[in-house]
Amino acid sequence: NQGYSEVVKFTYGDECPRPTGIMADDIGTMRARMRWQGHALNSGYRLRYREQAEGAQWFEETVSQTYVTAMQMKPGVTYQYE
Repeated sequence: NQGYSEVVKFTYGDECPRPTGIMADDIGTMRARMRWQGHALNSGYRLRYREQAEGAQWFEETVSQTYVTAMQMKPGVTYQYE
């Protein structure tokens, strides 16, 4: 084979199941908690949220637990999250 190896393709690990039941609760004047039902195969989660407005900036949190507490939220403003 003169030092060349055959090209082999493989997939490592299990597929990450999507979390379910995502919901949000206000827990203070400027704080909200987004939470969801995780799965034992997941080792972490990424949550994005922003004000519901054209061109609003997305904020992103990467966590190992099944919730995120967002700070500095504006009272009376609607937010999107995913």
